[in-house]
Amino acid sequence: MKNLCMFITCFFAAIFVVSFIYVKIVSGESTITYNRDEVKRILKIVNDSPVYAEIIKDTNTYKDKSEFSAVDGRLKKGDIIEIIEERDKKWYKTKKGWIKSDCIKIPDDKKTNLSKLSDEDICCYVNVMGLSSKTKYLVWTNIDRQMVYVLSGKKGNWKVIKKIVCATGKNESPTTRGLFEISERGKWFYSQRLNSGAMYYVRFNGSYLFHSIAMDKDKNVIDGVLGQRRSSGCIRMSLDDSKWFFENIPEKSRVFIN
Repeated sequence: MKNLCMFITCFFAAIFVVSFIYVKIVSGESTITYNRDEVKRILKIVNDSPVYAEIIKDTNTYKDKSEFSAVDGRLKKGDIIEIIEERDKKWYKTKKGWIKSDCIKIPDDKKTNLSKLSDEDICCYVNVMGLSSKTKYLVWTNIDRQMVYVLSGKKGNWKVIKKIVCATGKNESPTTRGLFEISERGKWFYSQRLNSGAMYYVRFNGSYLFHSIAMDKDKNVIDGVLGQRRSSGCIRMSLDDSKWFFENIPEKSRVFIN
């Protein structure tokens, strides 16, 4: 809820500044100026990527992913609800609570937006959104374009240092969106539940990680496709990019996913 409130505050702050002729962002001794048309254009071409599903039969919502947990509410057939995360394709978390997978119809994955953002576009967006970090690094994952943008600097004065093609979660297993922080990391993991592992993982939200392309238990690549919604919720990168990310992005760095 805290992350969501922070994101909403940033979003409406960005909309507010559009009403002025120009936007000045002051950071230390430098002042970055964006005119109104620039800001409007950036906000128009950067799209959020929520996953909305249709309720196909009346259902209870639950406080946890179990029918034995407390009932949290009620959804009716025909309701449209945002999917936040999933568990084993059996349970889905929504803003109303957890629901069973047999109650919803999840849309097909969207095609990747192939239009590229320039370094100037990227910096304008994160600066106008007022994004900050506890370190000198900021990580923005743009699901719409299947890109990870790594920036260096500080609030109001971010500069792009690396652009990485990635693969985020499929609609049936979406990547969580919002504001997070980098936490612990490791060189290898393997999930028996998913029958998949990866190298150079970096955690940003519970079980959600940045990591390499998918591998089997013997570290053979089983899915090397990037640039598409492809994963079970984590954010995949090439082996080289995931190694660079693992070695360079410290704990407490801000992660923004939209």
